[in-house]
Amino acid sequence: MTHTPSVPEALRPGDLADLPGRIVKTLDYAETVGAATSAFSVLDREGAVAAAERIAQGDHSSATEQPLLGVAVTVKDSLHVPGLPRWHGSATHPGEISTTKSVPVRRLEEAGAIIVGKTAMPDYGLLGAGVSSQYGIIRNPWDLSKNPGGSSSGAGVCVAAGVTPLSIGTDIAGSVRLPAAACGISALKPTQGSLGYAPASTWRSAGPMARTIAEVRALYRVVAGPHVEDQLSLSTDPIESAVDLPLQGLRAGVIEYPGYGIGMDDETGRLFEQTLATLSSLGVELTRIDPGLRDEDFAALDRCLMARCLSELATCEEEARDRLLPEIRRWVEPGRSFSSETYYTDFEHLSATASRLATIYDEFDVIFSPVLGNHQFAAEDFAPDTSQALLYHTSYTLWYNQTGQPAVSMPMGLSTEGNPVALQIAAPRFRDYTLLNVAEAVERVLDLGLSYPDLSSR
Repeated sequence: MTHTPSVPEALRPGDLADLPGRIVKTLDYAETVGAATSAFSVLDREGAVAAAERIAQGDHSSATEQPLLGVAVTVKDSLHVPGLPRWHGSATHPGEISTTKSVPVRRLEEAGAIIVGKTAMPDYGLLGAGVSSQYGIIRNPWDLSKNPGGSSSGAGVCVAAGVTPLSIGTDIAGSVRLPAAACGISALKPTQGSLGYAPASTWRSAGPMARTIAEVRALYRVVAGPHVEDQLSLSTDPIESAVDLPLQGLRAGVIEYPGYGIGMDDETGRLFEQTLATLSSLGVELTRIDPGLRDEDFAALDRCLMARCLSELATCEEEARDRLLPEIRRWVEPGRSFSSETYYTDFEHLSATASRLATIYDEFDVIFSPVLGNHQFAAEDFAPDTSQALLYHTSYTLWYNQTGQPAVSMPMGLSTEGNPVALQIAAPRFRDYTLLNVAEAVERVLDLGLSYPDLSSR
């Protein structure tokens, strides 16, 4: 397993003279996919075609400095793209036109990528599902009656349906990994701080999404690195600490159940155990571990998310606040009674829990788990179990946002009904490229050869 810096062949745009026409076709298909799935917040036909024409007419003798030259990409609605509206997934916002440029957007453009549009998401990114007061129900291209996951919902749909090969999402509790899992693609939540993204956050990170690990790596290389706007971003490149870890002798912790949340359904359990058996036969040393998480740990995080929601809601015009998705409005209401002491106590509880988990996980090269216990649920639902809190089903993913560790979501097979089921692999902090090396080795071993959905005939 070696780190390969070159851009995968699938990301090479071909004859640049034909680029404007191909971008038009991409946008035409995006409109078709959008009509079927509500995957896009906005498409930038004028800007994307103009960018393609500039590239087609330019001198690209130094194109090696632009590794994504001419590649069509999308970014999540939470990011700022100058000239395009931003709703942050919610009808409580007026869709103000952005005048600033998010760091990942800037780096995509510097790499020569063409941003063809922004992808839909749930209100404020607070659901692990594709339901939004602004966009309605976002649907999974594998089965339009199913959920695409969230909160980078449209990004997962966009890549799975083949609109663009790459998309940038964001992740605060699993928001690139959950839609990647539901849509049968791959995604990386990087080491916290390894990808500059303002405003700075100890929880949230931007993350690359693509069909293959090689493509995820190529996108990560473009957008990773510190930035002055993010005072928590790292001054070192995780590539410096990348090592080659053969599967033979790889020390892997295995999480079957985190201690709370929704455990594995039959289909997830079957494919997870099948994957582990395959890896064990290749010499991976598997150790079952219990993270010891409990409902009270989640409750502390849930209250902190309520505070975050109320803070954003307070910035909205008073008459617009009732437009917040009803499920989120009901969930957040108890948060109005929490004191500042409660919030600080919860914040300290999360920090202590993260330290405990990081100590357990540090004994291993990687940690294997499913991404979701219940691999699929209805498109119109905000979670597999709507009697629980909004993000209760994210128990396998959200704690890596607290520990700051990198974690990958990747397909491990299809259910008997043909829906994707995903594996999560995590590694110690600063081992992002080591993690991607391991994930690519697992990808080769599983050799799924998925046939992705094509919605062009709809």
